[in-house]
Amino acid sequence: MTTVKQASPWGSAVRGLAAALVAACLLLPFINKPFHIDDTVFLRVAQRILEYPLAPYEFSYSWNATHQSIWKQSLHPPLHSYLLAIVGMTTGFGEIPVHLWGLCFAFGAVFLMYRLAARFCQFPMTATLASLAAPAFLVSATTAMADVPMFFFWLLAVYVTVHAGDEARPTRLWVAGLAASAAVMTKYFGIALVPLLVVYWKVSHRRARFNRSGRFNLHAMALWLPVVTLSLWGVYSFVQFGEFHPLAAADMAATYKSPLMILGNLWSPVPYLGAAILWPCWLLVKTGSLPRLWRALLANTAVAAGLLYWISFSSNAGPLIRMVESSLYAAMAATGVLVLVLCIESCSGRRDADTLLLGLWTFGTLFFAAFVNWTFNARVILPLIFPATLLIVRWIEVQPESQSWAKWSRLAVAPTAVVALLVGAADYQYASAMKEFVDARVQGHIDAGRNVYFTGHWGFQWYLEEAGAVALDARRAPAAEGDILVQKSGNDNFFPEAPYEVIREDLWFTPICLHTNKNSIHGDFYAGWGGSLPFAFNHDCMLERFRVFRVLSPDAK
Repeated sequence: MTTVKQASPWGSAVRGLAAALVAACLLLPFINKPFHIDDTVFLRVAQRILEYPLAPYEFSYSWNATHQSIWKQSLHPPLHSYLLAIVGMTTGFGEIPVHLWGLCFAFGAVFLMYRLAARFCQFPMTATLASLAAPAFLVSATTAMADVPMFFFWLLAVYVTVHAGDEARPTRLWVAGLAASAAVMTKYFGIALVPLLVVYWKVSHRRARFNRSGRFNLHAMALWLPVVTLSLWGVYSFVQFGEFHPLAAADMAATYKSPLMILGNLWSPVPYLGAAILWPCWLLVKTGSLPRLWRALLANTAVAAGLLYWISFSSNAGPLIRMVESSLYAAMAATGVLVLVLCIESCSGRRDADTLLLGLWTFGTLFFAAFVNWTFNARVILPLIFPATLLIVRWIEVQPESQSWAKWSRLAVAPTAVVALLVGAADYQYASAMKEFVDARVQGHIDAGRNVYFTGHWGFQWYLEEAGAVALDARRAPAAEGDILVQKSGNDNFFPEAPYEVIREDLWFTPICLHTNKNSIHGDFYAGWGGSLPFAFNHDCMLERFRVFRVLSPDAK
């Protein structure tokens, strides 16, 4: 195993807390961020749990234009919603208490990242700060979804397993098994911890004394607890709904993953990965000291990506702005290649159990995100940000110019955090647009006693439902003359065929020329399609278009 000089336990804990406090300070400005994307589903299940704690999914909900069982609508296990229910029971489901609860998980995740980094590399603070500054982590930590809580449980399971081996205390594996079970009941991807930890434990401790005594086999069984937990939940879902719910997400992925899309995903994750991690972008200035083959690969990737963006992605901008956009895309593509190359070199340069763990963790997550999950997005690759960073830092440690590489890595943290905060601010403004529109343009109709319907979901649905509006079912349309229909341009699901008149149209703009949810410019943090990035700079500052319709008489033309 890798031998890294360990600091005193108290010193390591203090530094870990310091890193976690940095993360908390970066996240505090987003503590009142309006609910966004899939926050709504988790919160609705949490509300159901408060009424029926033993039947979390036994209700119907309209999330995709028709009322269906939540078993169909939510493709996640219920633990995160149970945790949110605790918040709702004590303080209500306001933005601030919910995000404060999420901040606790982000705080714990960063603390564990430092403790693991101190175990695996010589520059643990650099690795930790670079990981938390990545846009994939900071922006994910501003939502009420399950990604960061799952990541916390994942890190806890890895941390306990590693230290159980270092201290020859295999009984601690039962704690790791419980943490892994919590991860899998937060997001189904947590089941990947089972092969990861089992392989690591077997390889790293096959010659251990307690292995020969038989205690290895007994306590290693704890690492299979997530399989038992997931199976029990699957049996419960089959009894209640007639389907094995853990496979529902796989069915959805099979629906979306056409052969052409899978082929396209050979390239699409590369620039997306570079932008989601981002900090290695600043290491490109050091690539002159790399072997000629690496320099050629990075240069050719950047040129090809820039040309691809210029040719494929249409834009109304002028040549200068298009050049800037293409250059940024080229830089992100080169960064993605650099991340992959350095991780591969790090794995090939060290043949030990620690490297095996980090390599399987990184490339296993990447494979799942690119070829198994329904879409490649920043949230699904969140678990690989930290191990990829560790692999790069471990590669830096053995380079002849390691101090220079380490210096550039430290310098990269601040600009990465600035970009991540800007991306977070852009996402905050997009979420705020939904809430502000409801308060300013819809609430008056509801207060006046009119029936208000809407199409679309995400945070838009949460605030409309809280105001008293009703989701329009695609199987029927509001027929009463004078009813109000509200729609937004993105994610509106459908629009019914009926006589309507537009009584208001609003365009929401942002002073930040940065977007996290705009497919037209290929910048989408939550669903990366066809070579897009998790965010995109663009001269078009429009966030969203909202329309308010009035239902006319059936005889109207």
